[in-house]
Amino acid sequence: MMCAPHSCIEGNVEAFAQHKPQLSPKIYYLHPLMIGPPCRGSIHLERCRRMGFDHIATPPLFAPGPAGDVFLPGDIEAAHPILNAKSADHAIGRVAEVCGSHGLGLILDVVLDRAHADGALAKSHPGLFSVARAGGERLPDPRFARLQPDAVYARFDEPNIAEQLAALWTDRLRRLLNAGAAGFRFHNPQCLSSRLWRAMNGELRSTLPSVLSLAWTPGLSWSQMEALAAADFAGVFSSLAWWDLRASWFVEELEILRRVAPIIACPESPFGPRLANRIGPTQDVSTAYRRALSVAAATGNGLLVPMGFEFAARQQMDTRRSTPGDFDCALDSGVDLRDDIGAASSLVDRIAALGIAGETRTLTTPGGPATTFIRFDAPDVRAASAGVVVLINPDLTQPQALEVELDPVPPVAGGAFGDPRFLDGSGELDAPLAPAEVRLVHVKRACPVTQRSQRRREALKTASEASRIVIDAMAPVVDGGRFAAKRLVGERIFVAADIFTDGHGAIAADLIWRAADERDWRRVSMQLDVNDRWHAAFVPGRVGRHYFTIEAWSDDFAALRRDIEIKQRAGVDLEIEIEEGRILIEQAATDADGPVKIVLSVILGRLASTSREQALDIVLAAAT
Repeated sequence: MMCAPHSCIEGNVEAFAQHKPQLSPKIYYLHPLMIGPPCRGSIHLERCRRMGFDHIATPPLFAPGPAGDVFLPGDIEAAHPILNAKSADHAIGRVAEVCGSHGLGLILDVVLDRAHADGALAKSHPGLFSVARAGGERLPDPRFARLQPDAVYARFDEPNIAEQLAALWTDRLRRLLNAGAAGFRFHNPQCLSSRLWRAMNGELRSTLPSVLSLAWTPGLSWSQMEALAAADFAGVFSSLAWWDLRASWFVEELEILRRVAPIIACPESPFGPRLANRIGPTQDVSTAYRRALSVAAATGNGLLVPMGFEFAARQQMDTRRSTPGDFDCALDSGVDLRDDIGAASSLVDRIAALGIAGETRTLTTPGGPATTFIRFDAPDVRAASAGVVVLINPDLTQPQALEVELDPVPPVAGGAFGDPRFLDGSGELDAPLAPAEVRLVHVKRACPVTQRSQRRREALKTASEASRIVIDAMAPVVDGGRFAAKRLVGERIFVAADIFTDGHGAIAADLIWRAADERDWRRVSMQLDVNDRWHAAFVPGRVGRHYFTIEAWSDDFAALRRDIEIKQRAGVDLEIEIEEGRILIEQAATDADGPVKIVLSVILGRLASTSREQALDIVLAAAT
């Protein structure tokens, strides 16, 4: 009996089946300091739209403090000087209008937990901020900004003040939505309780039902991520940009984040280290970038790509000092990934259309030559009907062999899934992974075996009609056959038996098996080990009852060939044996049909027209 491994996730499987993931956003992160004159804005936006993006994201567009750090707001009512407008609402409305003319929504970065010490925000609300950050300094993490000496920090650790801060920002963000913004990317979302987040997101949604309220989650501890599950965000972000494509923590993070909101993947983090600077001098930059794009599309329900990624920019975005020249330098890199980004955007949509936004399970051990995991179309694999197997070659220069079977997938997947088909690409499914290849394979749940009612068996043949061949000590067997042996779907079942006969004749044997609801038996040739012990194996692909048995028969032709070889070494005349071989082949041809009959007829024709030595070679040939 084949059984599906039980999922470790508790819950109502029927409810899980109602899971319907939303189509996912494709976001281009545009740094205003790198755009240049206003006339270049439309050029950038048109390029974004052609790459398949549907949203633009920017750093905060508020007036910064004296140092010019865009992530340290000075006045949230005034616009950044580069926008040449006094009112932030008016400036953001103009930006949103231009983005909308290109079919793009505008997403704004928002930093709730800090302000510039000398800015209007801090001075007009002195009781809401303090010099020390709530909760103290965290351990160093490249995904987080350090404490800033010219900053004051929101006192979110004090409940009454947290309520006031939430009300302040809710009002400000609703006015930005009315001005034309389509959504927000919130930094340090752990600073606010899930209760306050839920209330704030509810207010934003009442202002604009389609608002994208996104939480920037890289760098958060897993407990902080889990605490956001009730916050009602529209999306969260994975730490893909910091993953080495091997470590197991990434899939574990995906499993936590998917319970919070749909996951958006970034092949490179805005204002983070540029991918091009982490690639060795002997490695191909374009190959590494295409792999990063493919992994992002395969692991997320949305995509965020920072400005300059399409040209493999090396200059890291700066919160204060970025210039248009930083982007212009990337144009001379010799790399152009615009078509590849367009393909990745299309792939995100195809995966979203399949509903692949549920449970993720690792299929290979960490540190292996290739990384393989499977994403399902339901939060619990028990309710899933399909999945996408993601196979990644972390090596940029060497191919890697596949370590997993795809039809069916291994038992660790948690269910019977098979019928593999390429989701993106073509070729041989089991071919080795090319250097830096990311292969996506769509699999479907196999239908369980239908158990048919037991039918009357025919009476046993009489002992006089029984075969002279004995098949004994079959394995696997439970309690002498009283109970069915059990295995997991995808696990190889090894079958063995003692098979022998009287005398010195040769025998052959096949393992035959089928599912209970199938009519046709499948055959696997058995091999002789030692002492009359034969073995073979098969791999069922569905959950349910399967039958297997063994067929054995006297192999007269094999016995004849054995005798000929013995007599040939002894120098005995073999004319009778050659004729006996011809008769056996003729009998086989009479009973055969189709291609086998044609082949045997050709062999008989050759035997009739050759010398004795050549006829002997034909009889002993492996092909015969």
